[in-house]
Amino acid sequence: MKAFQRRGKDAVASLDRHERAVLSAAFEEVAELLDDSSSAPSPSDVDPALLRLLPDAAPSDPEVSDEFRRLTEEDLRTHKSDRLKSVHDALAGEGQEWVVSLDEGLSTAAALTDVRLVIAARLGLETDEDATLLSGELEVAAGLLEGDLPEGLGLDHKRIWLASVYQALTWLQDSLIACLMDKKGRRDE
Repeated sequence: MKAFQRRGKDAVASLDRHERAVLSAAFEEVAELLDDSSSAPSPSDVDPALLRLLPDAAPSDPEVSDEFRRLTEEDLRTHKSDRLKSVHDALAGEGQEWVVSLDEGLSTAAALTDVRLVIAARLGLETDEDATLLSGELEVAAGLLEGDLPEGLGLDHKRIWLASVYQALTWLQDSLIACLMDKKGRRDE
């Protein structure tokens, strides 16, 4: 996997077919999460990850939150789902390059955020300290996987897998944002 780099009016990352498949599936799953739960009374009743995608407008005032949700949730779900599906479709294509037009960069970055929010909820990440601890877990896991696993020490493979996807999405998003920030400072090639 190679980070996004600016190429003319595009940001281009390189992913092998396995990386594309993993990321594509993540975008698809989050879109399905939004679509499948649309009839639920409240996101927090169905899945805590939805509350990250569709937060309460006024957590201290349930009446205001419910009214705001009633007025905006359907459009917000549709907008986020469409954005996620668009990125999924781009990743489902052939080849190693993931090309994102700089004009579509903010939309792609927002979709990356949505997937990261869901994964963060699954991992229990709430603070910067949680993220730091997770990075430490990944370092330990990487070190253990290079050698023999000490007896009695188990790894939560699902957590390590999710953490690795989260870390890759964060890294890709950072590089995409760098390309977008560079957009105003450079002439098109």
